[in-house]
Amino acid sequence: RDKTQWLDALSYLEGNVPKQINFLIDKIGQAFKVVLLFDNVESFQDEKTGEFLSEYEPTLSVMAHAAQHHQIFTILTCRYPVKEKELASTLTPFDLGDIELNDFIRKCYNLELNLNQQQMEFLFRAIGGNFRYIEFFHRAFSETPDEEMKKALADIKSFEVETERLTSQTLQQMAENLIFDRLWEKTGSKEQELANLLYHFTLPVIETAFHLQSYPTDDLKETLDHLNDLTLIQVYLDRELNLNYYFMPPLVKNLLSRIQAIAKMPAQFHEKAGRYHYYMLSHVQPGNINELDAAFWQFYQAGNKERMDELGQRLSWFYYSRSFYKNSLNVCQAVYEVFGEDMSWWCGNRLGNIFWSTGQYDQALPFYDKALKAFDTLPGLTAKDKENKGTTLNNICAIYHARGDYETALDYLSRSLK
Repeated sequence: RDKTQWLDALSYLEGNVPKQINFLIDKIGQAFKVVLLFDNVESFQDEKTGEFLSEYEPTLSVMAHAAQHHQIFTILTCRYPVKEKELASTLTPFDLGDIELNDFIRKCYNLELNLNQQQMEFLFRAIGGNFRYIEFFHRAFSETPDEEMKKALADIKSFEVETERLTSQTLQQMAENLIFDRLWEKTGSKEQELANLLYHFTLPVIETAFHLQSYPTDDLKETLDHLNDLTLIQVYLDRELNLNYYFMPPLVKNLLSRIQAIAKMPAQFHEKAGRYHYYMLSHVQPGNINELDAAFWQFYQAGNKERMDELGQRLSWFYYSRSFYKNSLNVCQAVYEVFGEDMSWWCGNRLGNIFWSTGQYDQALPFYDKALKAFDTLPGLTAKDKENKGTTLNNICAIYHARGDYETALDYLSRSLK
């Protein structure tokens, strides 16, 4: 009824909204572990300075309150670095554009892009691992006729070739520049030994990786901090597990390889690196595909056949079950290279399935035969073994049926039913 009182009430609420939200954050944080995501923070920032605009100071206060709460996991996505101390001191910056190839491919599948895996990998190399890029590409792709899109992909390929040339040229200039040389000169023998170890890891690692490599533990943390201060390595904190991960960025690896020869690591290094990733896979990050992949390839370089067989079966199935046939093929071919005719039944069967799924029946058949021979070497078949053998026989039946050799197909079908 009283417009003045109503406006006064609105003014009071607007002035106290941050306090009310912070109150709610505290109460919710007492009962739950919460993730708060503030998306597109650049809309609150000045384009020139990157600082929060004055009209968004209440929003800044809420973000800072959430970031400082021990039960609240706060994520900001923004185009510009956050400069305000109340936020910058509690947040760890991370480049969201730096995603893995498999995540990129999954995003392409989710968007139902009509591309094969080879084209997806090419697109990843051409435009980089950025989800927003894929969405823009998807929009252009869906609005462009097939013939024009084929031409566009060809243009992108030309662009990629030119980009690779310019990238190589730029890296060479950077390596020749005294800045990187001076950084490397500030390292001693211990730092260089540790840097060379990190160079050969493909994933960020915790300190356990260096312990397994028998690196002296007395001043390990100090040496890692020095390398980080020199920007030769990077560190990020896993807040959930409270673990520091260390890694050497690809750019540093590239520059380092241009100023000194990188020695090939002995099998002992790869064996210990494989044990590290196997430990992470078993105890720290169970089921993590990146740790599984890294463990397999380290054991491959170490020549550890037992672990290769165990992890290769899991890794190749992960890729095959998601239609990443090329990745699965690489794993199985590595196992076949090491084991030869003594490979396990799963490897022959998986190779046969890959070729069968891609219509290469002539290449699938010999591997199905190898799988059957491997079954015959087992001391006794479990119910699961019999089921797998029956599936292999049934797949062979399907190949002969597709060829029109119905008599042979019937023979294999009969054997599969037994």
